Amino acid sequence: MSTTIKLIMGNVYTKVESADGVAINELTKDMSRRIPGFKHSNQFKNGLWDGSVKFLDKGYVLTGLTEVLIHYIDKHRYTYELVDNRIDPMTEVHPVNLKGGRGPREYQWDAIEAIITHKRGAVAASTNSGKTLIACGAIQATGVKTLFLTHRDELFTQTDESFEKDLGHPVGNIWGDNMDLDKHVTIAMVPTLARRLEHPTQSIKKLTDKLGTLMVKKSRMHKIMEAVEIEKAEKSILTTQKQLDNKKTTFNKDKMDWETLAKYLQSIEMVIIDESHHCIATSYEDILSLCEKAYYRIGLSGTPFEYEDETKTLKSIGLLGPTIFSIDNNTLIDKGVSSTPECEILYVNKPIVADDYNLAYKKGIILNPERNKLILGKCKEYVEKKLPTLIVINYEEHGEHLLNFLIKGGISPDDVKFISGNTKNRKHRAEYFQKFKAGKLPILIASLIVQEGVSMDSIGALIFALGGKSDIRVLQVIGRGLRQNKYGNIVKIIDFFDMTNKYLVDHSFSRWDTYQRGGFEKYFTWSGELPFDHYDPRMMTEVMMKYKANFESLKNL
Repeated sequence: MSTTIKLIMGNVYTKVESADGVAINELTKDMSRRIPGFKHSNQFKNGLWDGSVKFLDKGYVLTGLTEVLIHYIDKHRYTYELVDNRIDPMTEVHPVNLKGGRGPREYQWDAIEAIITHKRGAVAASTNSGKTLIACGAIQATGVKTLFLTHRDELFTQTDESFEKDLGHPVGNIWGDNMDLDKHVTIAMVPTLARRLEHPTQSIKKLTDKLGTLMVKKSRMHKIMEAVEIEKAEKSILTTQKQLDNKKTTFNKDKMDWETLAKYLQSIEMVIIDESHHCIATSYEDILSLCEKAYYRIGLSGTPFEYEDETKTLKSIGLLGPTIFSIDNNTLIDKGVSSTPECEILYVNKPIVADDYNLAYKKGIILNPERNKLILGKCKEYVEKKLPTLIVINYEEHGEHLLNFLIKGGISPDDVKFISGNTKNRKHRAEYFQKFKAGKLPILIASLIVQEGVSMDSIGALIFALGGKSDIRVLQVIGRGLRQNKYGNIVKIIDFFDMTNKYLVDHSFSRWDTYQRGGFEKYFTWSGELPFDHYDPRMMTEVMMKYKANFESLKNL
């Protein structure tokens, strides 16, 4: 007699039942994946953990992974009974009549139709595809109560403005101290929502534990630390005690707010996540698990499943679902939606850096005078051509150093500014963004705050200065520059092939592989002979030796 597996589907989890414990154990193994680098974990070394994430755990699997589980059930020749307890809240397909004067393009209609048809999954749409308009179309077509999640202030503001313009009515918001829950559509900041979803009892416990730790730390300081350190510890204790007292005072109100918010989330019928490749974070999972009624679960991202870690891919699919629609940059360029990139790779051949990765990055990327001279040269060229230039970096130190380097190299201080996610004066940050967008600031150096969703339709040139190898980062930053502009709808894009250290070479090849997979290679020119069509780690020494004048320096790499 064959084993039967009963699958009871809900919007968040699918319950897995069977009288055959051996079968459940086999399926649990099938639905497990080891985390990269698990061997370095102390839990693994001490025999407390096998290094794997179990996606079928205690009889439950994330609903988006139900099809994956069925695959393994079929593989073992088990039979299954599927009970779908979910209820589609959409009673009919409603007319889409956006008020913003920009009706959906053909491919956007296709994306809206995919959402209506598949109910859950990822819309893989490149950065300039108009994902917000797709969301508005889906909201109107389904007519269901919707929560739209975003994770950055700038994204929140843009989405709020776009929604009210395209939908033609006010939307609620959960942001900072605001909690407007009486609208049919609500936009929420994930950090704000996650903070508010922490039960006040839990908050008090955390502060109590923190206070106890600080008190113990202070008592030990008397024996080993100077008075100034003790004074700092006492200030931390006073601050924490004040926070704890405030939490105790507002406990009843906070508890009511928590209950109101939890009840609200349980009424949501559709969740749409902007830049959904972030949904693997615990804060997203906590929010989605409370949206038990949300039949529609949609992710919007140019790179929804570009993870090197399979556990992250499976978690993302589990929370949302697989890709249900996709459109790439090449298609958008061919359709005239995106600007045409003119890309150039610049070689950086010196100085040779024979350090570990962190030092190599600092010497070969941040402080490298040869690399920065190339950036300076391109900036002067683009200032002369009146092409607003966005330089993307990764670290504060890099931005500050590059700003000073460009000014010392002859760029006027009025023509170049640096902003980052940690910019203390938000007014200045917004001011620099607006000046750059208006074409009044020739050069803007910006950290990764620009990589997701910030509307930058005034880019004439983009210099990808941060190096690294992240697929998502490369594609998101490139996407910033592909919005149509007033410079002939052509965007200059500069990247570097860093040949000064083995790690930097590896990352350069990784970025080039990303360009190839994204279909961008046809837009690139090289400042010399292309080393290889793809990267083979075994050829590292040959690559380095072929492009270095000082062969002796390679011995230390």
